[in-house]
Amino acid sequence: MKKPEFCNKLIEEKLVDMGATNACHRCSENEFVVLDEMTHYPLQPDISGKRKSKATLPVALVICTNCGAVTPHALGAFDLIPNEEGDE
Repeated sequence: MKKPEFCNKLIEEKLVDMGATNACHRCSENEFVVLDEMTHYPLQPDISGKRKSKATLPVALVICTNCGAVTPHALGAFDLIPNEEGDE
């Protein structure tokens, strides 16, 4: 089963639906873009610095068009994390 492609327009719609439309936390302007691609934050069980886990947190990045401040939003909050291959 093919995993769905990332859709920044869908993220924008979900942010509006959830009321996540406050002004930028750095410059107080209110113009943003969602990057066209997502990223993953690596998750670790401790602070040793050694990569012990393959676990990641998929996030969409929202950028203020005035100052460039980056705000991550966990895709799980939008029910947009695809199931693993074979999971239905």
